[in-house]
Amino acid sequence: MGLFSFFGKDKIENENTRKPFHENRTDDERSDWFSRTRPWHKVSPKVINAIIKKFGDDPMFEVFVITSVEHGLVAEYEEIENTELVNIPEAICARISGILSTKGSEVAQNFNHLFSRSNKTKELQKLYPDALNLLETSIVLSEEMINSYLQLAVLKLSLEKTAEAIEYINGGLSALEGLESQFSGMGMSNINTIANAPQNFKEMKQALLLMKEEIAGTEV
Repeated sequence: MGLFSFFGKDKIENENTRKPFHENRTDDERSDWFSRTRPWHKVSPKVINAIIKKFGDDPMFEVFVITSVEHGLVAEYEEIENTELVNIPEAICARISGILSTKGSEVAQNFNHLFSRSNKTKELQKLYPDALNLLETSIVLSEEMINSYLQLAVLKLSLEKTAEAIEYINGGLSALEGLESQFSGMGMSNINTIANAPQNFKEMKQALLLMKEEIAGTEV
């Protein structure tokens, strides 16, 4: 493809370069904003519509938009168009939630590493809110993203915010109850991810309960 052909293909009619996301008031305005704003214009309308319906008027929607761009995640959302998930809104949201949770876990681990070394740098000050934004928006998209609850609890504990940590632990345990109910009796499935799900849930539950017990022990 020639250079001019490339730029012609990537051209956006009436491209938006000034209007911030928070000025959108309706779903139609948000849909139009995504279609005319880089790099979101490349994401499938089906994916965009699923995101819009999930967030609605939630203030975390803008956090999601900004955080996704800052961490270069939009290109991963673009790839969903090439999968079977593209026609299932809930599956789209779960996939994006997983992307956010994976990146959030990476950032959270970097934060915990620096914090444990008492390295109070400007990087540390940026990592904490970044991890929160990634992990919390992942939960908005999928309340069943157990890893995000776990990582958020660890983050809060690192700053001795035990009450907030317990809230996330309880949120994760509640979500696990729903998942265990959904996957009950599927241990004999021929699909490995489904067959292994009950054991994975058990391990996550043990990790959350252990963390809760350790918190209780320090408060005695």
